Amino acid sequence: MSLQVANKLSSHFRFFTTVSPVSKFLHLQYNYISSSAINSITHSCNQESFKVSYLINSCGLSPKHALLASKHLNLKTPENADYVLAFFKKHGFTNTQISNIVRKFPQVLSSDCENTILPKLEYFTSVGFSSAILAKFVAATPRLLQSSLVNTIIPTWTFFKSVVLTNERTNIAIRRYLAFGWISNVEDCVIPNIRTLREFGVDESAIVSLLNDSPAVLKAANDRFKMTVEKVKRMGLNPQQVKFVSAVKALLCMSKSTWDKKVDCLKKWGWSEDDVYVAFSKNPRFMIVAENKMSSIMDMVVNKSGFDPSDVVQRPGSFTYSLEKRVVPRCLFYQVLVKRGLVTEKWKLSVLLGYSEARFMNAITKLYEEAAPELLKLYKEKLDRVTDGGLEV
Repeated sequence: MSLQVANKLSSHFRFFTTVSPVSKFLHLQYNYISSSAINSITHSCNQESFKVSYLINSCGLSPKHALLASKHLNLKTPENADYVLAFFKKHGFTNTQISNIVRKFPQVLSSDCENTILPKLEYFTSVGFSSAILAKFVAATPRLLQSSLVNTIIPTWTFFKSVVLTNERTNIAIRRYLAFGWISNVEDCVIPNIRTLREFGVDESAIVSLLNDSPAVLKAANDRFKMTVEKVKRMGLNPQQVKFVSAVKALLCMSKSTWDKKVDCLKKWGWSEDDVYVAFSKNPRFMIVAENKMSSIMDMVVNKSGFDPSDVVQRPGSFTYSLEKRVVPRCLFYQVLVKRGLVTEKWKLSVLLGYSEARFMNAITKLYEEAAPELLKLYKEKLDRVTDGGLEV
């Protein structure tokens, strides 16, 4: 026996002959618990390492996403996960789509494919989804696979079909409905919100249009949705007009604080609160535009092109046009016309910004017959310069 071992045994012997029985018990427990804890931690680390490695090597996740996904995954062996990956490949999913599914919904690797995933894929195929569209759809919203086929997916599709009538439109609406989150029970939100619109006299064609184009809006909590509809009605908008539904959509897309910030932004450009409501009643979509875009357009139209703030109040759609592809090049072109003395009467914003590209160039030709070729060339130069990244006047 070495001297070191002998000294260690001697030390343990002295400890057990000089301390109380309780201390001896606690000492033994401490050593046992410490050893157990170390083994547990080691096992846990090995499990985490295995999950992260599997997610990187087999599923194509980045190390960052693999680490995040591993926290939501109970994966001890690769067998079932391998089967899930093979299942998706067999049904036409690309590696990128499979990677997206696992990244967004890592629990899918623990699924029973034949009993939980396959029936849903078969149902969507039966109502007209092609393999390519279905794969894209599931990859974009993989938590759909967690929803009940009988209690949620089929009732939702059936309800959408009852409103929009055709399978093709229903499938488009369903994809848009799920674009901002997983599927929810239509009886909890969509049906009551549509009932509210009908109670306020909204035209059925507008409801169909809403369900076709922006079905996610109908996911709003029923109380908030009804309060928003009531607010739009108090603003004086007619429920029989398409703008009524557009106003509801716009208000539901932002919080009160966001609305207030945009109002404050417009006030800095000389608008009153009444001006905001007048403009909103003309074109509700303009309030969805970001504040910095509002300011950039007001600067270009009012400060640099000589229009009044009130001109924009009457044409709030000006905010909805592309800054780079329409507002800036046309305003730059207009400023050149003013400098050359070719503008004898201020243009209307409906002409300057509202006309389509073809109609705008036709207007230039009619207004300036002799100089039209040169002016059209000048306008194209302004357009090309702006779209290439040069925004200077």
